[in-house]
Parts: sequence; C-alpha cells; structure tokens
Amino acid sequence: MEKITPKKQVFNKKRLIIIALSVTFIVMLATIIFLLIRLNAPKQSKKNQRPTVVTSGNAEQVKNLMDKPVEDGSYRVVMNIDWTFKGNASNAYVENAKDNTRTVYFDVFIAETKELVYSSPYIPVGEKLQGFTLDADLEPGNYNGLVTYHLVDDNMEEVSDLSIKVTFEIK
Repeated sequence: MEKITPKKQVFNKKRLIIIALSVTFIVMLATIIFLLIRLNAPKQSKKNQRPTVVTSGNAEQVKNLMDKPVEDGSYRVVMNIDWTFKGNASNAYVENAKDNTRTVYFDVFIAETKELVYSSPYIPVGEKLQGFTLDADLEPGNYNGLVTYHLVDDNMEEVSDLSIKVTFEIK
C-alpha cells in the first residue's frame, strides 16, 4: 500500500477543488444558456394574443399560415370578402372549416360607424352559412365592413375572436 505524503495530499485537494469548480462552472453556464433561450422565446400566452385583420396587403401571409394545423382557440377563415345584397338574396358565404376546433358565430359591422348590421347564428365545425341577408336596412351603396368571428367553447362562452375586413354592396 502506498503511503500518502503531505505533498500528495495537497495535490489531491487541489485537483478535487479544480474538478468541483469546473463542474460548478459548467452547471452555471448551462443554466445561463437555458434562461437566455427561454427568456428570448416567443410568448405563447393566449391572454396577450390579438387577432389580425386580414387585408389585401397581408392576405398572402395569412394564407401561408393557413397551411399549419389550427390550434385550439384559433380559427381558419373560409369566406368571400366582397358581398352583394339585393333584396332577400346575397352572395355572402362563411364556412366554419372542418379542421377548426370550435363553434363560431360572427357579427358584421359597418367599419366607419361601428353599426352592427348582422349577427349570425352559431355555426358548428364543418358547417357553412351562405346567402344570408343583413339585419339592418341600409341605403343602396358600397360599404366597408368588419366581420368579427367569436369562437366559443362547449358552454357557448367566447374563447377568442378574429376580425376580417369585407366590402359589401347594397343594391
């Protein structure tokens, strides 16, 4: 058996201290890297999400996002955006796509005045509403509108909303 001299004992203590400091440094470095990555990651909080109004300027970008699966609380829009109303007929079309996860209803407003001109019934996933007429009697002319979709849970309480610009003509 080898006898440990005081010199070897000091050497072993130094080596042990160096190893302990190295491990501590590596753990601290890994923790800092993890925190930096986590703090810089995009936030996924549903409370801070806001809907995006689809316009001619961002329609292509929104269309590209539609290729991704629909997350719970999100909504894939299927509709036409140029509506014509004449008497009891229209070309207005809104669908709650089969790959959505929530029942939806929508309200139509005149963009400039925020006047509510139509409130839809609930539209279950996979169903559509077409040829509907407005609830308000409007003068003939062209209007800028805003359609606000309301996604609801099983208790018909709102989960989120989304607004889309439309134009409509009253003949």
